[in-house]
Amino acid sequence: MTTVPITWDTINKGTTVTLSNDNLTAIIPNRTKTVRATVGKITGKWYWEVYLDALNTNGGMVGIVNSKVDLNADVLATRDNVRYIYSADGNKYPENTAYSSSYKAGDTIGVALDLDNDTLGFYKNGVFLGISHTNIKLLGEVYPAVSSGGSSVGNTNTVNFGATSFKYTIPKGYMAYNKQSKILLRSNSKTYSLESINVQYETKMTSNTAPSPLVATASSIYSTTFPAWKAFDGITNVSSGANNNWASSDNQFPCWIQIKYGEKKQVNAFYVYHINGGNETARLKNFTLQGSDNGNDWADIKTYNDVQWLDYYQLFYMGKIVDYLYYRLYIKSNYGFSRVSIAEIAFGYIEHIVNDIPVISRNNFISYGQNEIKELHSIYTNQKYILQEESSKNSEGLWTTQLDRKPLSISFN
Repeated sequence: MTTVPITWDTINKGTTVTLSNDNLTAIIPNRTKTVRATVGKITGKWYWEVYLDALNTNGGMVGIVNSKVDLNADVLATRDNVRYIYSADGNKYPENTAYSSSYKAGDTIGVALDLDNDTLGFYKNGVFLGISHTNIKLLGEVYPAVSSGGSSVGNTNTVNFGATSFKYTIPKGYMAYNKQSKILLRSNSKTYSLESINVQYETKMTSNTAPSPLVATASSIYSTTFPAWKAFDGITNVSSGANNNWASSDNQFPCWIQIKYGEKKQVNAFYVYHINGGNETARLKNFTLQGSDNGNDWADIKTYNDVQWLDYYQLFYMGKIVDYLYYRLYIKSNYGFSRVSIAEIAFGYIEHIVNDIPVISRNNFISYGQNEIKELHSIYTNQKYILQEESSKNSEGLWTTQLDRKPLSISFN
């Protein structure tokens, strides 16, 4: 287990956020400014504390954000990319529903982020307030963050990611946010790391033809409130009644919805999001993913039958990468509702790579080691050879231990 220097990020922050105290103290002027940490996480159970040095009325938001959040926009308007609690009333966001009592200047807010079990919880002065969110993985990689809840007032806070002793006891099973444990694999005297690339093409459409060159089209719409582009507006967590979705006309099967990119896009995976808490009979049952280079001639890429929905969203992974200008869902049926309703479609690709590491060294451990091996069930079709100057495997105080066919354990003096 190693310690990584983590602070508030001098680059990824609102333009008027002021940092001091080795970038651990942040002055937030208002809720249109946010600062995030220098390092994000995708797995593990992590804890950190935020001390409220100064807090005006409506002045504090503590939680996490992803890389898509606009750090110079109203924090309450970037709902799809944040998970916060609010000092004025203790409500949680983006839901804006009751969670805890308010907090004030002088309080210490502990944050317990469990990416293995998809939960986020908070402590106030050492007292657990309960689980606030159970939908963290939708965000992808997440970062500790603070902002303000007021349009014209702010706050000053100091974060402790673990460089010094926490004020309160760290929850059992959690690690300080600045800790890092990594793994390399070893087989037949060779060292490897596994790399997974997950790319989603951002669309964030605001009309059927904006932003250019994107074009969204559907076979029909239920009304002008539910146009095709709303399935490509970037909003994945849509609640019932929010009207941020595409809906087809009643009793129009088959139906379809498509997007045209400005250039060919490589795709071997896509997400479909339905309405969170919406009518489950409106979800897709039988459909085909199609591709085209001219919008007229369509090739069937893969057909999905009797799709089972364990949640309101699902990843569809094809394996083989295809390359088209247009992508379309050709929908044959849903689960009985008169029309289809889709909140978001996100196309992209997932690639699994084996890195062949020439030597075991501290730098390679840091650069290529993994926090956790989670993709051993996947097929790795690509191999990279890392070219470096040779060095002693026992240099730099590095020790290796073979753990009976398990991944190589690595530690430092």
